[in-house]
Amino acid sequence: MERMIEATRRAQELQQLNADISAFYDTQPDAAVLEDATWGQVGAGGLAAFFESEAHEDIYEAPIKVGAR
Repeated sequence: MERMIEATRRAQELQQLNADISAFYDTQPDAAVLEDATWGQVGAGGLAAFFESEAHEDIYEAPIKVGAR
């Protein structure tokens, strides 16, 4: 019974948190939203380049397997 009460309480808290976050972003001026979106694109581009460079390095650092498959 306690688990059900706790699960219900957590679900209500999560719902309230999501509502609070939405209310915050809904009140932001358009300039702030555009700036956040721009920084998000910059960050995503940087992460993509980082992971692509790591994948590229992994290809050339992988040991060469010789012999039976």
